[in-house]
Amino acid sequence: MLFPSALGRHQVTVHPYLGSGGTGPVFGPAVAVRGFVDRGNRLVKRADGSEITVTATVILPVEAIDGLRVASRITFPDGTTGTVQTVLRRDTGGLADGLNHWEIGCT
Repeated sequence: MLFPSALGRHQVTVHPYLGSGGTGPVFGPAVAVRGFVDRGNRLVKRADGSEITVTATVILPVEAIDGLRVASRITFPDGTTGTVQTVLRRDTGGLADGLNHWEIGCT
């Protein structure tokens, strides 16, 4: 089953975070991905239990991005950028593989 086309309405560019270098954050090659962007404030919990208000939630197919993690950057369709604050892998457990996706909270 393929990722639902209704969730591929927007194209974003993901700049995967690789780590910190001598001059600041280091990012991998940019990857253009079709997904769904939902702009709006939402309170979410980080992995460490702290809470943060994200200003956008992005849904992307899991197979589109390898190694997606917090601190990655996303360029939205309007050209603005956001920083990934939370990354959740949503897995259907094999019931509908095309619905497996990343749920990303950005500020």
